[in-house]
Amino acid sequence: MSLIILKVLLRYCTETDPSRKTAKNPVRTRLRSLGTWRETGKDKAYVCGLEDFPREKQVPVPDIPPWQVPETFTCCSKLGEGISKADAPEELKKAVEDTMKKLNKPDVEVFTDGSARDSVFFLGGGILVIEKEERHSLSIAAGRYGSSHRAESMALKKALSWLQEREKEDTINLYTESQSLVRRLEEGPTLTKTSLENEMWTLIHQICSRNATNLHIQWIPGYCGIAGNDEADHLANQGQIEDQREVEIDLKTAKAVSKRHVLDTIWAPQNVHESQPAGIRPPPTRDKEAGLSRRERVVLAQLCCNGKSPILQKYLYDIGASPCDACLQCGQSPDDLHHALYDCPEVDFFRSLIPGDPMESLWESPAQMIEFLRASQRLPIA
Repeated sequence: MSLIILKVLLRYCTETDPSRKTAKNPVRTRLRSLGTWRETGKDKAYVCGLEDFPREKQVPVPDIPPWQVPETFTCCSKLGEGISKADAPEELKKAVEDTMKKLNKPDVEVFTDGSARDSVFFLGGGILVIEKEERHSLSIAAGRYGSSHRAESMALKKALSWLQEREKEDTINLYTESQSLVRRLEEGPTLTKTSLENEMWTLIHQICSRNATNLHIQWIPGYCGIAGNDEADHLANQGQIEDQREVEIDLKTAKAVSKRHVLDTIWAPQNVHESQPAGIRPPPTRDKEAGLSRRERVVLAQLCCNGKSPILQKYLYDIGASPCDACLQCGQSPDDLHHALYDCPEVDFFRSLIPGDPMESLWESPAQMIEFLRASQRLPIA
């Protein structure tokens, strides 16, 4: 439709009008999308145990404009000058108590905490609400996989959701152990990137939109003898054993789970390399690629992924970037990975550069494979 409009407007443009030149330019063919990567992603998600978990939605544009921060909302990631997490528990407890006394006397106090087994598995959140003489406690499941930071964020979001449903005009002080989370809130909604952060800011706006409602979020360190915080920590540990199957998993966590799967199943069985400490270590092929350029490493990675590389005519044809899939050197079709490594008669002489089987050399002898690709004119000569 836009092309038709351009052609119509072309009739009314003068010869010197830049729009006329633009309208005359040929329209590039849109490349086709191959379904193999989508299918591969689904297969790997199943192998990593992620297939059955609901996905957290992406937030390309936050719901809250970055310049709109409620006037009745404040937060603080510090206790006082010279106070840090490394201080003795007695000093931290005194600093927390002094900070709480300086804050406005609240109608409602909320303590939240999050925990994760081994910092990455079975996340739980704990919320303790103290309202005059009443106390409300809640344990929630925060995800099968994730991090302590995400568990803390899930607990804080649940607490904000509970406060929003109350629909009362109060002064509220909310305390959390996550200093990084409070620092993130201090930056405002400008850097909101995830659905979880977007939901927290939406709830903060809804709570503070009620007249005379003041909300303050304060960081307090854990394990320093603050009763409410210790109870929230106990509730978070209980949340770890809740049913995690209905908790959404975010993209960052899914990537981390996939990475750990690769480390455990592929890297860990390799021999320990001299330059790496014991534990997680890269495979020997990573060291063999040390002298290659980024472009050369990218090409090798593409070829290792079943030949999904633009140096092969078959791939260019599949995505619509080439009119045919025939080899530019010998004319045989299709010019796929097997043809380039084994069959093309025009490069038989250069196959002597490859030690052993060409397919295995993609992994074991990357430098020699790059020499072969240069000699066969699929890569420019350095």
